[in-house]
Amino acid sequence: MTELNLDCLNLIIDELKSDKNSLYSCLLINKRWCNVVVPILWRKHVWCDSVEYIREPKKKRLFRTILSFLPSSSRQLLSDNEIFIPPIIPETSPTLNYINFCSFPRDDIIKVIIKAIFKKINGDDKKKILEQEIYKLFISQCKNIKEIYLQTSQPLMEFPGASEIFSQLYSLRIDMKSVNSEILYGMAELCKDLNSLSIYNCSKDNVGLISLINSQKKHLKELYIYTIKKDIEELKQCLAVSEFPELKILGVTGLSCFKELAMLIEKTKGNILRLYVYTVEKFAENTEMLIQAVSNNCPKIKFLRTYIEPKGFSDIKSLLLNCKKLEKLRLDGINCPLFDQNDGNIGDELLNILTKFSPDSLIDITISEDWECSIDALTRFFESRRERTLYDFNIIHQNLYYLSINHCEIVNTYINEGIEISLNRDLNHKLNNSLDQSNKNHGLKCLYRFQAAAKPVSPNSGEFEIVTDRSFLAIAARPGGLH
Repeated sequence: MTELNLDCLNLIIDELKSDKNSLYSCLLINKRWCNVVVPILWRKHVWCDSVEYIREPKKKRLFRTILSFLPSSSRQLLSDNEIFIPPIIPETSPTLNYINFCSFPRDDIIKVIIKAIFKKINGDDKKKILEQEIYKLFISQCKNIKEIYLQTSQPLMEFPGASEIFSQLYSLRIDMKSVNSEILYGMAELCKDLNSLSIYNCSKDNVGLISLINSQKKHLKELYIYTIKKDIEELKQCLAVSEFPELKILGVTGLSCFKELAMLIEKTKGNILRLYVYTVEKFAENTEMLIQAVSNNCPKIKFLRTYIEPKGFSDIKSLLLNCKKLEKLRLDGINCPLFDQNDGNIGDELLNILTKFSPDSLIDITISEDWECSIDALTRFFESRRERTLYDFNIIHQNLYYLSINHCEIVNTYINEGIEISLNRDLNHKLNNSLDQSNKNHGLKCLYRFQAAAKPVSPNSGEFEIVTDRSFLAIAARPGGLH
């Protein structure tokens, strides 16, 4: 029988890499197939399965297999500290070095291993020693590691093999609650060519973190910063003077630094695709500088979330004219006074700009502030989209004064043509009164979405959930958008 050549076999297995059950079946074909499948199973499935799905007996066998690769020096150190590793049953040596294939484990995985195998271990010192030796095992034997989530106080950069691993990292994520400045200084010496850097739970200036950011070469493409406080001055200044010309994704949550972000963006080479800024503050300076920087330096941008105040509405025109590939835009209000019935139709200017200058690519728009708009401006906006697709248009208002039953009737008219619109939930009664039975027969649905906290959708997604104490009603019509 003619065998598949190795390239064809690798292509087949690659198509099955997310299908664990099929991969297990492929293991049984022959040794050649087994040697191709085993690395994929250990690299892609071992950690998520071991923690979330595998039953306790199988979990123990898996972890014992991993610990069987500990070198004699580690075993001796553990033994000297009265930490004894249970043997594999049956006592057979693994045929392959599975550690070579693993992705680098998160800190919670290390703790699960310790808890599952050493339930009776006493004392934090012993746990620290065991944790240290497990980390040493992975650092010395994991191959081709591209991503690490740094979430431990262990000095990983000092362990044997650290220089090779960390110098070729693609992505580094850091939990600032778990690391100190010394560790970050050490990482700065090794990680000089990252493509993606994510910083979580930053609450104060950290000179080690500044050193790590400054040590990056000009290849950084993704930067995510999540801070607990809005003013971390050295971090803000670091962003202002940094230069990452190849940057494609920039996300900042918590930190109030519009001017500094503008200065950073001005030094890019026009490659930014996604930019989002979220702050819990109701007042901030230099929001218009950021919009201007995006307008002048980000012709390829597809996703933008930022803040604006009425005096900066005119900058949106330049943004829309210069950023022809923009697909999703969210504008949150800032520096806005509390409910004021004397503002007039202050939202008309913004709606008119969106009506006249939105590129054809812009299919998702959210305006989140109590800016009153007239029926005419709202109608003109929807009419302008008849020749262009609009899949989602969201208006988030806190005060009912600004949206009347007439606004709801306009919304209802265009919902029938396929727009998905989000409104304050307290308008539900008004809107339902304006819905006739034919609308309901066409599958119109009212869905409540409650939001109470801000958080990223995922660390590297470039998007996040809205954090407010507002709940609003999502009115979903038939799919396809308005054409």
